[in-house]
Amino acid sequence: MASLVEFTGPARLDRRTKRLVHRLGEDDVAIVDHADLDRVTAEELLETGVRVVVNVSESLSGRFPNIGPLLLVRSGVTLIDVAGSDLFDEVTEGEQLTVRGASVFRNGTCLARGRAREERELERALSDQRSRVTESLSEFAENTLEHLRAEGSLLVEGIDFPQLKTRFRDRHALIVARGRGDKRDLRIVCRYVRDFKPVLVGVDGGADALIEAGYKPNVIVGDMD
Repeated sequence: MASLVEFTGPARLDRRTKRLVHRLGEDDVAIVDHADLDRVTAEELLETGVRVVVNVSESLSGRFPNIGPLLLVRSGVTLIDVAGSDLFDEVTEGEQLTVRGASVFRNGTCLARGRAREERELERALSDQRSRVTESLSEFAENTLEHLRAEGSLLVEGIDFPQLKTRFRDRHALIVARGRGDKRDLRIVCRYVRDFKPVLVGVDGGADALIEAGYKPNVIVGDMD
């Protein structure tokens, strides 16, 4: 699908894309800082109807197979990488921006020049990444072993967890993680949640998914970002 030649709209920006999607619409210019823009994020962006996404990081680094950028472009979204740009320092939420080609303008002044990601290019990159998946798995395994060497004592000595107020004994537990189809899955188990009242555990973005579905997480486990 062809990219837009020119588009003008208010800027919406956030370095946390999962926060940004809640205030995005089809008339906005989304500015994100999301290296290796993943499939789940791409699907959330598509749900907003947004037509232009400007990424100050590389949407596809080539480190592993990632269909996220391709999903956006195939759906007609103009995706522009302006890696290293200081748009987050230059642009204020809500001000009018014009995206022309692969460049971002404000009042006729060019703020950033980047690279529009094209469907054929992304397809070739994805195919190449899939052919090198064994190499990626090897790197992952080496990284895992390095962490085991550095923090192996935790497996023996354990981790001193804080005392929880939530009672797990004799109760079901439902653990929710952010992923493809999480909203649909929560709709499917709504009767189970109502009847069994399990402990609701949100893992990172899974806590957001629970709240969006109308639930209150009992426990949230995150990476503190």
